[in-house]
Amino acid sequence: MYQIVVFMFLLAPGSQDALTITHLNGEPLSFKSKDECYAHIYDHTERLKEYASSQYDGAPVKSIDCFTQPSPALGAGRASRLNVSIKT
Repeated sequence: MYQIVVFMFLLAPGSQDALTITHLNGEPLSFKSKDECYAHIYDHTERLKEYASSQYDGAPVKSIDCFTQPSPALGAGRASRLNVSIKT
């Protein structure tokens, strides 16, 4: 399974600079293939950028990418990303 990660352009070294998008409208958001994940990014780029920027006081988005979802057994909750939900 794949998930969307939004990376922010931040000037403060060591700052948390990424958001993992985990939900959409209260429903878990993950994709069976990387192509499916990228298609979602393509269709919702502006919405993803607006949301991520709003979580970082207007900071610009550096990139949006798809990554394999970590297995819960590997400590997914310990990732150094902020897990967020987008509501429309």
